[in-house]
Amino acid sequence: MRQVNIVRVEDGQATTYSGPKGVSIANGIETRQVVGGSERPLWLWMHVLQPGAEISLRASEVGHVFYVWKGSVLANSKLLEP
Repeated sequence: MRQVNIVRVEDGQATTYSGPKGVSIANGIETRQVVGGSERPLWLWMHVLQPGAEISLRASEVGHVFYVWKGSVLANSKLLEP
């Protein structure tokens, strides 16, 4: 059955990140799960990273999309420009 969920990011539940195998976070990250659960095929997390914080993807079994509101991203030792 198709379903539409309307959610607000700020209403997401503050939690400890427990994403898929191969994904880890470290060093000062506030995490909110906005949409999730084993019954859902698509999850939405909001992470607020402090300077020096990291999200590492190593052999993840699922695809990922990242949107960056503020700051910069370093991927494979290369600074990604907007």
